[in-house]
Amino acid sequence: MLDLVIRNGSVIDGTGNVWFKADVGVKNGKITRVGNISESESDRVIDATGLVVCPGFIDVHTHSEMSVLINPKAETTVRMGGTTHIVGNCGSSPAPLTKEAKKTVSSQVGTEWDTLEEYFKCVETRGLAINIGTMVGHGTIRDFVMGTASTAPTNRELSEMKRLVDEAMQQGAFGLSSGLVFAPGRFAKTDELVELCKVVAKNGGIYASHVRSQSDMYEDAVAEAIEICEKSGVSVQLSHQCVMPPHWGKKREVFGMIQRARERGLDITIDVVAGLEGVGSLNDMFPPWAVEGGIKEQLKRFADHATREKLVRELKGETNWNRNIPALWAREGRWDLMRIHESKEKAILGKTIDEVAKLKGKDPFNFLFDYLIEEGEPRGIIEIVTTVEDLEFMSTLPFQMFSSDVWPVAPYGPLAEGASYPTQYGCYPWIFRKFVREDKILRLEEAVRKLTSFPAQKFHLWDRGLIREGMWADIVVFDPKAIAEKCTWENIRQYPMGIKFVLVNGKIVVENGEHTGILAGKILRHTTECG
Repeated sequence: MLDLVIRNGSVIDGTGNVWFKADVGVKNGKITRVGNISESESDRVIDATGLVVCPGFIDVHTHSEMSVLINPKAETTVRMGGTTHIVGNCGSSPAPLTKEAKKTVSSQVGTEWDTLEEYFKCVETRGLAINIGTMVGHGTIRDFVMGTASTAPTNRELSEMKRLVDEAMQQGAFGLSSGLVFAPGRFAKTDELVELCKVVAKNGGIYASHVRSQSDMYEDAVAEAIEICEKSGVSVQLSHQCVMPPHWGKKREVFGMIQRARERGLDITIDVVAGLEGVGSLNDMFPPWAVEGGIKEQLKRFADHATREKLVRELKGETNWNRNIPALWAREGRWDLMRIHESKEKAILGKTIDEVAKLKGKDPFNFLFDYLIEEGEPRGIIEIVTTVEDLEFMSTLPFQMFSSDVWPVAPYGPLAEGASYPTQYGCYPWIFRKFVREDKILRLEEAVRKLTSFPAQKFHLWDRGLIREGMWADIVVFDPKAIAEKCTWENIRQYPMGIKFVLVNGKIVVENGEHTGILAGKILRHTTECG
C-alpha cells in the first residue's frame, strides 16, 4: 500500500516539458509511482482534478537560518509552495561564529553553537517544516580569522580561512558565499577569493556571490566573478541579479558577458528576485565620513545643523560614493521609491519616506536625520531596484533561476514584529500570476523549471526538483488559474491564494491552503545527500 496518491492532476515534472495527465504515488517520503494508480492502492487520496502537480519550489538565495529556529513552521514559505531554502548567503553563514556573534545568536534564538554541524543539530532538534541547506560565508570566515581588518590576509591567515572552508564543506556546506559590498567581504581582493574557491571546487561546491556592484560598476563586478570562476574552476552563482540604475534599459549589454563566459565553458548562472524591491540600509545613503566612528559619532553629526547642511549639499551633488540605490534616489528626490523597513514607530512601517516626511511636516532630509537620532541605530529601508521591463527580460534568460532574498515570517508571534514586504508573502505566486498568466513571457512549465529542477541541478540536489520515481516527495498542488499573491503594501500579511497542497518529504504540510503544523523538513548536507 502507498502512503498517499495524488490523482487526476496535470503533472509538470520540472524538466520544462509540457504537462501530462498522471497520478503520483508516495511511500516512505519518496515518489514511488507515476502513472495510473487506483484509489484502492492508498488510504489517503488527493483529488487534483483541474490542478497542477509539480515539484516543491527550491529557493537558492534566502536568509532563513535564524527565522526557522524562531518559528520552525516557516509559514510564509510553505504556504506559497516553497519546500527547500539555501541559506548562508551574501557572505554571512550560521558558522563559524566569533564570541560576539554567538552572543547575538543566543539573544535571538536562545541557544548557540560553534560549527555548522552544531547548527544543523540545533535545527533538527527543534524541527522544521522545510528543507534547509547552507553555504559557508566568506565574510563570516574572514571575521572569525581576521576580525574587521581591511588588510589582505597573511599566508597563515589565508591558510586558516581555507581550512575553515574545507571543514564547513566536510560538514555539509554546499559551497562558499560572498558579500563583496559589505564589510569585511569588501576588503577581500580577487586573489583571496580565488584561493578559497579552489578549496570549494576541490569539494565539488558552488561559489555564490553578491558581487561588488550592481550599479555603475556592474560590468567590473561580473568580470571579477568570471575571473574567479576561470582561475579556480569553481561553479559560480551570481546572487539576486538585477538591472539597477544607470543600467535600466541596457539589459542585453549587461548580461551578454555572462552568456559569452558560458560559451567559453564557464559554469556561471544567476538567480533573480521575483519582485522589484530590495532591502538596504539608510546608512548606504551617506558619504563615508558621515558614518565613521560608529553610530554614536554618526548621530552627533546628524544633530549638528551645519553638518546637516553640508550633508544635504553632498547628497544632492554627484560624487564618487553616491552611486548606490539609496544615495541615487536621495540625489534625484525620489523619496517615493524608498520605504521604511525598520522602526520603533510601527505606524510608519512600510510607508514611503515621502509619505512619512509629509506626515511629520518635515522635508525628507531633515526627517531622516531626526528619525535616525530617535531610533538610535542604523535602519533598513526597502528600495525599488529594477523595472518590470528589465525584470521580465532577465526572467527569460536560459541561465536564470528565481530566488526571494528573504526569510519566512508569519502574521503572528516574534516574526510578525517589524516590517514585512510583499516578496515574503507572495513572490512565487507572483511569478505565475504576472509572468505566466498575465504577461505571458514564460510558459507555465518553464516557470516551474526555474523554481525546481534548475536550482536543484545547480546546487547538486540530485534527488529533488523533479516529479520522478525515486525522488523525495517535495510536491506542490496548485490551481494555475487562481495562483496569485494577495499581499499589498496596504495589507502585506496575507497568504497567497491558489496553493492547495504542499508536501515536504512525503508529508502534507499544507492542506487546502492551511498549515497542518507538521514539521517534515530535513537538513540537506552536500557531502552526505549530494555526493
